[in-house]
Amino acid sequence: MNEQTCQTFKAVAEYKSVSQAARHLNLSQSAVSQHIQHIEAEYNTSLFVRTSQGMVLTDVGELVYRYVTDLLLLLDASRNAVEERLHNRPQELSVGASLTVAEYLLPLALSRIDSTTKHAGITVYMANSQEIADRILGQDVELGLIEAPIEHPELISRVFLHEELQVVVSATHPWASRSSITLEELRGAPAIIREPGSGTRMAFADALHHAGLRLNDLKIQYVLGTTQAIKAMIAGGHFYSVLSPLTISPHENGLFACVAIDGLQIHRNFYVIHRPGLNHPLATRLVSEMRRAVDAPSK
Repeated sequence: MNEQTCQTFKAVAEYKSVSQAARHLNLSQSAVSQHIQHIEAEYNTSLFVRTSQGMVLTDVGELVYRYVTDLLLLLDASRNAVEERLHNRPQELSVGASLTVAEYLLPLALSRIDSTTKHAGITVYMANSQEIADRILGQDVELGLIEAPIEHPELISRVFLHEELQVVVSATHPWASRSSITLEELRGAPAIIREPGSGTRMAFADALHHAGLRLNDLKIQYVLGTTQAIKAMIAGGHFYSVLSPLTISPHENGLFACVAIDGLQIHRNFYVIHRPGLNHPLATRLVSEMRRAVDAPSK
């Protein structure tokens, strides 16, 4: 499987169309089809299914897509590394990060990159998930690391992390010594939630919806725009919030407690989003370090 075949496979996966991929690659549709047939023959299985939404990857196709994308980015990274070595040209990347990512995951990943990559410049813009998607569409940001699913025909969106949100209270709260609470208890206690557009809020609202409830059914006292502000309110009062356990750092374990909700699981994915055709070595490295950052606190 050569680089051209990989590029063709990636383009069809991202555009979900042979014809659009052909235009993007400046190839004939028949050439694109031949490349897809070649790669499917190499893996001895179908990698796409035709649907009303276009060419959609199968489960195996999703797996191949991740490896092909990494392979192409590594090839591009090798070329950039040589170019940098020969001409001392700096690598630069503009990143949009939602608040939980920017405050709790990104710093460790950036420190690892900084310690091993010379002449790398990463500019980070912090906002909620929807604002970052808008920035990428406006070409102000190249890569987004967000907490909410964003669907747009001009954006590629892939899950890179998964977690379960929990109720967070102060260590002195009556719930702190318990492993779980009921939905009725959740409804009756004073709550603080994130602002509209926040991935944390979207995940919470979606879980409540599946349980037959709405955010308006809760006793919401405050709506705040940052997790740090919410934690400050929780630490000094009798409120609860639903947050990512990642937002509780090791030195705060004695200040807060995380509690499950009986019959309610609040799943949330973190997504990488970008426009089609992004091939940037720093982007690949950053996403890889973000995955490692999640495991770091437990080590």
